[in-house]
Amino acid sequence: MANDVVAITGAGSGIGYALALFHAKAGDVLHLAGRNLLKLEAVKAACQAEGATVYLYELDVQSKEQVQGWLQAITDKGPIDIVYANAGITNGVANDEKIERLDDIEVLLQTNLLGAVYTLSRATEIMLAQGHGHLVALSSLAAYVGFSGSPAYCASKAGLKVYCESLQRSLKSSNVGLTIIYPGYVTSPMSDRVTTAKPMRLSADKAAELIVRAVAQKQGQYGFPWLLWAGVRILSVLPISIQNIFVPLFDYKVAPKD
Repeated sequence: MANDVVAITGAGSGIGYALALFHAKAGDVLHLAGRNLLKLEAVKAACQAEGATVYLYELDVQSKEQVQGWLQAITDKGPIDIVYANAGITNGVANDEKIERLDDIEVLLQTNLLGAVYTLSRATEIMLAQGHGHLVALSSLAAYVGFSGSPAYCASKAGLKVYCESLQRSLKSSNVGLTIIYPGYVTSPMSDRVTTAKPMRLSADKAAELIVRAVAQKQGQYGFPWLLWAGVRILSVLPISIQNIFVPLFDYKVAPKD
């Protein structure tokens, strides 16, 4: 995929940072977006050290106008080959509460679901107009099952999963592809907030390698680690009474923000 023009949201840390570095090493032109410009500057320096051309954008994906402006700015320079809707946050139920705080839920859904939809929807229009391109949506293994410790996060990733499955069907006869990624536990600042066990956790670099390979192969969906992906898919089709026996054993809990 050398010499592609690649756009990545949430590029300041975690998987986004690792994806940027992976594509930099391949010689791609990078358009990196995120809320923290200082973090983006560090990513830019690392990518430029690999010889990549890098453009930075301070961007909050909760703003439809900002997302559209970002993608238009890229398009003004030429076609876009790959767009990663990667930006995301997490949250959880406080120890002394039964449900998440409504304000936290709102921000999470606006970021993880609406922010991704803003990105994918506008990128789809651009790619259909230019006649080619590939979209990548970062969902989660949590999209398959609702965990009591992080209901809004699970809902956001499940919503993104179904939206992208629908979008894939509408793009079937076009030259625009879409890969849905379902990561498990990946070493990142977001993962650091998870208070439960993190089985089969991968480094961000390894996750990026797997994601880029799936995109290069134009896979419709790809999850990792494979054993966990298989497990949650099986669990998701079991009767709810059976799910309720097993889900608490693997509950995904996140430390809420202060």
